[in-house]
Amino acid sequence: MKARFAYFRLIWAFLLLFLSGQLQAQGVYLNKLPNTSVNAVTEDHQGFLWIGTTHGLSRYDGFNYLTFYTQNNDYSLVNDAIQVLMTDAQGRMWISTECGLSVYENDRFRHPDATSYNVKFRLLDVDENTLLAADRQGVVLVDKKTFHESKSFNTPKNTWPFLFYNKGKQQIWVICPNPELRMTTTYVFDKELNLIETSQ
Repeated sequence: MKARFAYFRLIWAFLLLFLSGQLQAQGVYLNKLPNTSVNAVTEDHQGFLWIGTTHGLSRYDGFNYLTFYTQNNDYSLVNDAIQVLMTDAQGRMWISTECGLSVYENDRFRHPDATSYNVKFRLLDVDENTLLAADRQGVVLVDKKTFHESKSFNTPKNTWPFLFYNKGKQQIWVICPNPELRMTTTYVFDKELNLIETSQ
């Protein structure tokens, strides 16, 4: 009887371990980066260094690399090709990939099924509810909880937007250099992405 009880306890412990593993993102410990092509780096609020490569996302603790890859579940990266990393004031890490946007919080990744934007260049933390993303068409305000686009603005073609937020004036600056025309256009918005002024 005792042996049977111990057996069931072992099975139950295994199931709990398995289920808990399904509820959080799983990584693989490596002694090096998964790829030498590094696109982005950020530090989280715990002091971990996150490194985005073209083949996986790695967390460095000063000794080892814990690397995350796309897996067949809802709590993994949406894609392995990392483009942009940004840690917001609430401690969440935002990850832009070739196939869309993800956020890492509470030891799991979260991402929408589909969006109308695909971040390629920059992410900017505006406030606790909103971030600003720059894609190929322009800039877009994104709700952090729903990932829904609240407002967008088209920037000139062939530009690579740089994003800045002036917290004192609560203004968003979007600087768009155009190497072909040797010209830079600067847009100033309020935090709701209403255009205030344009300069060249």
